[in-house]
Amino acid sequence: MSWASDPPRSKIYVRRENTLSEPINILLIDDDPAILNLLSRLLEREGHSIRTATDGNMALQLAVQECPDVIITDWVMPGINGFDLCRRIRQLYESRILKHYSYIILLTAQTGRQNVLEGLNAGADDFIEKGNDDFADLKVEILVRLKTALRMRNMQRELEHAAKFDSSTHLFNRATFFEQGADAWNKSRRQNQGISAIMIDCDYFKRINDTYGHQVGDMALQSMASILQDHSRGYDIICRYGGEEFCVLLPGCGEEIAFSWAERTRKKLESSQIAVGLNEKISLTASFGVAERQENSTSLDELVEHADQALLFAKESGRNRTVRYSDVLADKYNLEAAHYSQLSTLFDGITAQDIMIPLVVTIHKDETVATLADFFMKTRVESLPVIDDNGDFIGFVSEKSLLAIVGDRERWQDGIQDHVTKVIVTYPPETPLKTIYNFLVRVSMRRVLIVKDQKPVGYVARNLLLRWLKNRWAVMHSSLIDIVPSAKEEMQIPYIIKNQVDYLLNELEGIREDFMAYGYGLGEGDVSQDRYKIHETVSLASKAQEVLEQILITNSSLANQSVVEENNAFAASGQQIEIVRHGLFE
Repeated sequence: MSWASDPPRSKIYVRRENTLSEPINILLIDDDPAILNLLSRLLEREGHSIRTATDGNMALQLAVQECPDVIITDWVMPGINGFDLCRRIRQLYESRILKHYSYIILLTAQTGRQNVLEGLNAGADDFIEKGNDDFADLKVEILVRLKTALRMRNMQRELEHAAKFDSSTHLFNRATFFEQGADAWNKSRRQNQGISAIMIDCDYFKRINDTYGHQVGDMALQSMASILQDHSRGYDIICRYGGEEFCVLLPGCGEEIAFSWAERTRKKLESSQIAVGLNEKISLTASFGVAERQENSTSLDELVEHADQALLFAKESGRNRTVRYSDVLADKYNLEAAHYSQLSTLFDGITAQDIMIPLVVTIHKDETVATLADFFMKTRVESLPVIDDNGDFIGFVSEKSLLAIVGDRERWQDGIQDHVTKVIVTYPPETPLKTIYNFLVRVSMRRVLIVKDQKPVGYVARNLLLRWLKNRWAVMHSSLIDIVPSAKEEMQIPYIIKNQVDYLLNELEGIREDFMAYGYGLGEGDVSQDRYKIHETVSLASKAQEVLEQILITNSSLANQSVVEENNAFAASGQQIEIVRHGLFE
């Protein structure tokens, strides 16, 4: 890819003031050629761009091809009349098929109160009475109403601009970035092309604000935005992500190309200066984190999160540099930040195999999505290692990736192999625990897998490290009570659990009553006609299952017979719910 040959990126934030005489794009629709010709000549003499259609079907096609600023349409036409045309134009706009709002004027002789109300309800903005025989008066009325349309259009454009762009840098805001980036992401996946995200943070921005004031801070952000635009292609997507952070999406670029782009941009930013007074200038620097779409990446959010993790490493390793996410995964940056150095020494001489949790549960690559979903719901785990026929580790599958696909009911019987995330951090058992600790405190991952001879043998998680640190503190302070609860505390446990069960039983009873009310009768007739009842019943079934499982989990910890007796009451309620649930779903 040759960046030098790319056309310069236009400054999308330069806007001119609108005037009432500004030319606008108008679509005229009437089945009378004489009226079309008359109105076309009138409006063209005023400098407006005119397209014409003789029926509603042709008008819809022209509107989709080039969204008009104003539509002037007859009410009574063959095929799609003016009323239906208004309604369909509004549907196209709400579906985002039309890129902006079109002001609709109905040209009609039907100006009775009821007709006006129906037209407004269908989506018309204004009316012009067609029965006016004085062409001079009609001309004046049309031009005056077009001025109103222009004012409304300009107001709508300003509102749309404010909703999509950051007011200071005039870049896309965060919401628009993800909206625009979704198309690029989907195209990348369909065509198996590269796409990379770059997170950028202005170094020491708070210091700039505190020293020179927020006005200079805004100037710094605007300067960064301008440099990012100057170094980007027309179809790259740039946004102010929040505060002093920016995000850039580079379609068609792998990590190496994106890294080169980031380095060129960083050096240009480093060499630029901002005037903050008559004789003073300040320099700007920024940290960059780069990530590319992996083979099994599930979403644009995940890609941006990876870039953000790389950015965090760039900042903690000294700022004013670019870090790749692949280097983060490879643990290339073995950072010993002062903030963590004291804690890191606690792990001297400890390896992963000393504290790892043995991995007793894996899932085979040929298991179905439905089987995996059941396991996640019953065990409360968030991800599972996937193995092949030889028992070798091939990746992870998570609740998050599962949720991304199960909206389609046909996919519940799919195998999980196609949804395995292969990019996962693994360490051998002999890895110093300090290395794993330094990694987990800097990324959003909650655990890493321990692999020996390509087979998963255990894992180290954040909560395990937290438990280890707490127990070490307790041992060092001879506070064994913090490890082994006293008899008094043990006696309190059943009462605490009993209170929890009582609460859950009350919840269950309420669900049972609602369930019986919604569930009965669902099997009668065409249930597809009552989507509200279906959704309510499914929601109640899901909630009932969740509460039942919580009670079962709690019951396994009970040490008091009276609580067990209380739990017997739950069985009857649970059985009734199960009967309803089976009758509904089987």
